Amino acid sequence: MYVEVVTRTALLVVFGVAAVQKGRSQAAFLAFVSALRSFGLGGAARPVGYAVVAAETVAALLLAWPHTVTAGYLLALALLTVFMAGIVRASRSPTPVACRCFGFGGGPLGIRHLIRNAVLGGMAVVGLLADRGPVDAGAALAAIGGLFVALVVIRWDDLAYLMSATRR
Repeated sequence: MYVEVVTRTALLVVFGVAAVQKGRSQAAFLAFVSALRSFGLGGAARPVGYAVVAAETVAALLLAWPHTVTAGYLLALALLTVFMAGIVRASRSPTPVACRCFGFGGGPLGIRHLIRNAVLGGMAVVGLLADRGPVDAGAALAAIGGLFVALVVIRWDDLAYLMSATRR
């Protein structure tokens, strides 16, 4: 039960923050749309950008309610699969594509983003399969653990930079 609370909280926060950060201002949204254009979407980049922000918002909302959590996990898994396909495509491009996953500047999309999204996808699968139980004090502690996991995921690029800087 507590594993499900950790995964649900982490995914809810990750998708919620991603949607809010991309949509927090016109400049943030246009930076995201610009990154999408790098995928060769051309004029479709803006509608795709709206769709991504909407889907991330819906995923977070579905994960927030017990009666819709299964749909939330399934939507999260679908989004992460599409995102990983996009990252593979971007990593094959001769021009680096900046990660705008959380609205602010990140490093070029690559293997670390694939790993991050694969871990999140694995968490969605675990959440789907895990037992769900009543909310108690242990669940509250598990939710705090989920917040910590989400923070690590959201600041993934910064952590990767710090790790690479210490090796130099």
